[in-house]
Amino acid sequence: MNRHARRTLWNRTCERGAAVVEMAVVTPLLLTLPFGVIEFGNSFMFRQILTHAAREGARTSAIQATADDSAIRAAIRDAMSAVGGITIPDSAIEITHWCKYSDGTPNFTEKVKISVPYDDVAIFGTFFGVWDNIIAISAMRKEGVTQDSTPPSPGLCS
Repeated sequence: MNRHARRTLWNRTCERGAAVVEMAVVTPLLLTLPFGVIEFGNSFMFRQILTHAAREGARTSAIQATADDSAIRAAIRDAMSAVGGITIPDSAIEITHWCKYSDGTPNFTEKVKISVPYDDVAIFGTFFGVWDNIIAISAMRKEGVTQDSTPPSPGLCS
């Protein structure tokens, strides 16, 4: 083997090694992008589902004659189960019924807030960061109440 042939063989070997090192450096970066897009899409989809469930709970609260929190929670759970069987604990649902301020003016708003830890819905865990909660809030005006109506709870609006 002559000197020129040995040098060419050595150059090819070095180039193959350099290509392997470059691929090892670039591959994690290239894989992070699509998995990040998938994770963002999943969290966005879950946020929309949660918003829909909060809206259904607020609607149920707004149209019912008396305050029945179990019916509101059932409406929220029905909305969540229709899209994949996701269960929401009672502690994640906060219901605020209409009330009156200290001067007697009413606040006819029925409000539902649902808060779910991000870790419960994340596909890739905390790889792409740690967010506290995914929160959805919906408020609707109470139907069939007037200025003279008595609120469901004796406390004043805060």
